Amino acid sequence: MKKIILFSLCFVALFMIVNTTTGCKKDKTPIPTPTPGLDTVSAMKGKLFINEIFSKSNAATPINDWVELYNSSDSTLKLTTAYSITDSLGWNNKFLLTKDYYIAPKSFFVIECDGLNECSDAIHSSFKLSSAGEQFGIYNAGAIIDSVSFPDMSVGDISYGRATDGGSTWRTFSSPTKGTSNN
Repeated sequence: MKKIILFSLCFVALFMIVNTTTGCKKDKTPIPTPTPGLDTVSAMKGKLFINEIFSKSNAATPINDWVELYNSSDSTLKLTTAYSITDSLGWNNKFLLTKDYYIAPKSFFVIECDGLNECSDAIHSSFKLSSAGEQFGIYNAGAIIDSVSFPDMSVGDISYGRATDGGSTWRTFSSPTKGTSNN
C-alpha cells in the first residue's frame, strides 16, 4: 500500500511539473501587455513567420531540435517579454521570453528546442520537439502570431519548412537550412 501511495504522490508531482508554465520567466506573473510599436501583434502578423523546423538528428553527435523564424519585413522586428512559444497550441504561454531579441530585416532567428530552459544570447526552450510531428506556435500577449502543425520527421536529418521564405507552401527538406534561406 505504501508503494501505491508513494507512486501516486510521485505521479502528481510529475504532473504538476510538466503542466506548469516554464521558460526564461520563472515567476507566475501574467504576460505583459505589449508596448506600441514594432512589438505589437498587428505589426508582427504577416511579417514574422515560423520558417523551418528540425526535430530529429541521426548524427553521432546529435544536433538539437530547432525552429527558425523569418522576418519578411523591411524593418527590424523586436521580440519582447510579451512573447511566448509553445509546442502545444492549447498552451499559449508554455515558454515565456524574459529579454528582448531583435530580428533584422529579411533575416532569420533560430530558437533551440533543446530543453535547456534559458534565455541568453539565444533562446533555449524548456521543451524538445516530437519527431512524430506536433505543433509549434509563437504568441504575443496570448495572441497568435504564427503557428504550424508539422508532420512525422522520425526518419531524421530532415526539416519541414516554407518552400520560399515566408511563403504559404510547406515542404520537407532533405538538407535543412538552419539560419539561412529556404529558397
